[in-house]
Amino acid sequence: MDEVLVMLAQVRQELYARKFHALFDFHVVYGQKP
Repeated sequence: MDEVLVMLAQVRQELYARKFHALFDFHVVYGQKP
């Protein structure tokens, strides 16, 4: 359980660090689907 919490904390830090970049990448990948 602790490992999961640590992983989630790291993921959250990543998202906060490059929040807009991550959202942009998501929209680009999503937009390329037929």
